[in-house]
Amino acid sequence: MDDAKLPLKEDFPKSQVAIAIKEEDLANLFNVQKDIQERARNNPLFKGTKYMGKNIGFFWIRNEPLFTLGPHWPLFLCTWSFFTVMGVLISAYVAQSSFWKCVSFSITFFQSFVYLYTATINQGVKSAINPNDSTLNSFAQYPSFCKDCRLLRTRATVHCYDCGVCIEGYDHHCPWTGKCIGKGNVVAFNIFLCSTCFYIMYCMFMVFQLVWYIQAKE
Repeated sequence: MDDAKLPLKEDFPKSQVAIAIKEEDLANLFNVQKDIQERARNNPLFKGTKYMGKNIGFFWIRNEPLFTLGPHWPLFLCTWSFFTVMGVLISAYVAQSSFWKCVSFSITFFQSFVYLYTATINQGVKSAINPNDSTLNSFAQYPSFCKDCRLLRTRATVHCYDCGVCIEGYDHHCPWTGKCIGKGNVVAFNIFLCSTCFYIMYCMFMVFQLVWYIQAKE
């Protein structure tokens, strides 16, 4: 094989996942792709043309969505509503003093906010802003090219078939947030996990406190 050329799909067994491509050639390919994406970001004609798979994008900045909703958004909405309503009920009816009412409200607000942020911030959707750019066809011969998202993928970028789009820094698909956990929301997701554990323990504490208060009053 000529070292100056990049290997094609047919040069390797279909079962082989990793393809040996010269690092400098691969870097050149990604630089070309980056230039294509950058030109599309600054072109108002491509507003809303970015491939989003099964996701819905909101508040577009330079042709990239700041917020997204995933395909399982109804499950997220129900869970978020449960957290919020539960917190409001505890604040209004379970907390026995102004101090505990303020604490309950603050914890509920933080829990609801971090969950909402995790489920709505762009999780790292990686796809072509202008899928119809003919230059992208020259990348189709390489195994890391995603035919749906029309982009070459790095090792950290994985195509999620639930979301129908490539996710940069893919961690996993979480139906509770309605979409994937990736580079854009993985930190918020970890904070959400910690806050949820604390939230559950706090709710149990408040219920036990109410039971103790009722028994002491009797």
